Amino acid sequence: MQKKAISESKLIPVVVGNGKKVVQQIPQQANKLMEGERVIIMTDGDMTIPDMTNWSRDDAQKVSEITGISFSFKGTGYVTNQSVSAGTILNEDSNVVLTMKKPNEISAFNQNKDQTNQDKIRQDTNIEENAGVGDLLTQ
Repeated sequence: MQKKAISESKLIPVVVGNGKKVVQQIPQQANKLMEGERVIIMTDGDMTIPDMTNWSRDDAQKVSEITGISFSFKGTGYVTNQSVSAGTILNEDSNVVLTMKKPNEISAFNQNKDQTNQDKIRQDTNIEENAGVGDLLTQ
C-alpha cells in the first residue's frame, strides 16, 4: 500500500526510513486493519525512528519488528518518552528505551476533567436506563 492509499483507508501511515522506495510494511496489506491503526512503512535508505509519543506498546513493537532492533519498555500503557529522538538514524547498535505510563497518568488522554459535565452525563444516562427498565416492567 502506498502512503496516500493508507491515509485514504483511514489508517495512519508511519515512515521508518529516508528513502524513496517502500521495501516493507507492517501489518501486511492482506491483514484486516481497524480504522486509525498505524501502518509502519520501511523505505530503502537509512532507518529512522518516528516520534512514538502516546503510542501503544503494540504499535511501538511494530517499529521494533520492522527494523529488527529490540526495544526496551519501562512501565505499561502508552509511550511518554523515548531514549532516541525522532528522526535519528537507527542501526544494530541502537539502544531504544521507551518509557510507558497508564492512560490515566497521561495528560493527552485526560483532556476533559470537567466534573460537572461528567456528573450530568452520568445523571442523563441513569434517567435513560431507568426509563428503559420501567418500559420492560410494564410490558
